[in-house]
Amino acid sequence: MKLRLRGNSIRLRLSQTEVTALTQGIDLMDSTGLAPGKSLEFGICPRATDTVEISATTRGFFIVAPKDMLIRWAESKDEGFEAHVAISASETTHVLVQKDFACLKPRGEEDHDTFTHPDAGTLKC
Repeated sequence: MKLRLRGNSIRLRLSQTEVTALTQGIDLMDSTGLAPGKSLEFGICPRATDTVEISATTRGFFIVAPKDMLIRWAESKDEGFEAHVAISASETTHVLVQKDFACLKPRGEEDHDTFTHPDAGTLKC
């Protein structure tokens, strides 16, 4: 699972195995070390809910997403889904969850367990 934070936005990019796990009701959790004994924990959890939500803990956060929506997304050709989650009366956080596609050009990053890029084979160098 890849995480990007920018302002009031959270983006997760998930591998094929991770997307499949979500459809089976499995929580995905990860962490990044920040300092000795300190880390940021994050994840996404499928639940029987109607909306995308963010749950914060003292060590990080996780996104709660409707399991039925996750199953429809996994079975579709859609790259991802997004939601604007209210965190106060006047503020929202943009949540974007995407399938992690293989790079069109090798960049030295690992493409293991990624989805085939929709434009694969059409790139002209």
